[in-house]
Amino acid sequence: MKASVIIPTLGQRAEYLRDTIRSIQNQNFSASLYEILVIDNSLESAARTIVDKANREGNHLVRYIKENNIGLHFARHAGACSALGEILVYVDDDVLMNEDWLKFLVEPFNDHRVGAAGGKIIVQFDGDIPEWVSQFNLGLFGQLDYGAKKINLKCPQDVYGGNLAVRKSVLFAVGGFNPDGIGDKKSIWFRGDGECGLNAKIYQAGHLITYVPEAWIYHRISAQRITPQSFYWKFFLNGIQDSFVRTRRLKNSLSFIINLC
Repeated sequence: MKASVIIPTLGQRAEYLRDTIRSIQNQNFSASLYEILVIDNSLESAARTIVDKANREGNHLVRYIKENNIGLHFARHAGACSALGEILVYVDDDVLMNEDWLKFLVEPFNDHRVGAAGGKIIVQFDGDIPEWVSQFNLGLFGQLDYGAKKINLKCPQDVYGGNLAVRKSVLFAVGGFNPDGIGDKKSIWFRGDGECGLNAKIYQAGHLITYVPEAWIYHRISAQRITPQSFYWKFFLNGIQDSFVRTRRLKNSLSFIINLC
């Protein structure tokens, strides 16, 4: 198995998750060389229903995995522990990709020096955009664009978890993702820098991170996420994340090795 495409989800965007799965099922990539995993990190069963329907209607089997520890990094690690592929490909549950996306995203790993790769992320707003949104950088919504040419990045340039491939052996060697996206608000103070922390550890371990513009995706943003309240919450979480990063910089991040499985 060449690649495992891992979709963590809280099951809150059923229509988006359905479309994401369909987009991955229709890749111009040999079906025998990749698998699709949906990691359900919710307390409900909506994602299971969507996966069952995708398996009835789609042309590529989707594996459903339940992860009861709430938090994005728990879901990502559950996917890594269940994956059969040598390349772990992480996407969000609200994205759409071109049919050659997977082919381009895994190509850099033919170079043994590459530990991770990421593609362009294009923000796609679903609905009317309030005028006040224009004063903010679209990076807040995960937009990523380093240009039209494939390049090896340099620290602190990151690739984002919404469109991220990482060599499985490297992920385990550096200790996985840093804490991220705690779903339980009582534990929100433990939120960390997630895939950005992983990028830093991969650089520190001496691996290359490659940006692949041809492996582009659309990141869909619903109208419910474009409100002043959602922005207040986003900046609040960023503040917690920044304090996590500042604390870790005082220590060698590679000393924080955890048991992923």
